[in-house]
Amino acid sequence: MNIVDQIGKPYAEIQAQAYNRNPAGQIIYNATGLPDATVTYKDMGSGVSPWVGGITNSFRYKRFTLDILVDGKFGGFIYSGTNALAFRYGLAKATLPGREGGVVGKGVMEDGQTPNAKNVNATTYYQNLYGFGEPFVYSSDFIKLRSLTLDYSLPVKSWGKTPFKSATISVVGRNLWTIKKKTPNIDPESTYNNGNAQGLEFTGMPITRTMGVNLNLKF
Repeated sequence: MNIVDQIGKPYAEIQAQAYNRNPAGQIIYNATGLPDATVTYKDMGSGVSPWVGGITNSFRYKRFTLDILVDGKFGGFIYSGTNALAFRYGLAKATLPGREGGVVGKGVMEDGQTPNAKNVNATTYYQNLYGFGEPFVYSSDFIKLRSLTLDYSLPVKSWGKTPFKSATISVVGRNLWTIKKKTPNIDPESTYNNGNAQGLEFTGMPITRTMGVNLNLKF
């Protein structure tokens, strides 16, 4: 699993160990019934999303103001080490099939034509997938409710003699809801580091959801 920067390729290109496939795109399985790997790593896409956008709006009613920000990123990819580990140790939901009767991988044998019929112990099969990168590269597209702020303007003029010209109390929330994503089990914004190796996640923590109350006084 590599993140590379090469002339002629997108920035932070993800390169992963991929399945060996026949001309029809079917996965080739070796004599033991396990997926065969390509000799060279395969380009899987950039770890940096080329499209970033958001929509913000404000709604006002009497003394209340509601500000909403929805944003997203599109066109990028991410390798998830968390999901790779989940397959290795049988913690992913996708590893449930075959635990009793074994796994027969969908594809063809080494001749590239005969359907694979080799049954493999589930533990052996799913642990073997940990050595591949291709199954754990996902689209990092997402849409999130990034922030929401509800303001209430306090009626300071009715307070009598005070030094305040205005007062506002606000309820603030950030990273409240992931509306849509394509990465199972992880936050698509999780990252292994903040350097040039973008598009790599390994047991990363999701972005923190925060909520709070603010009081703004103007003299």
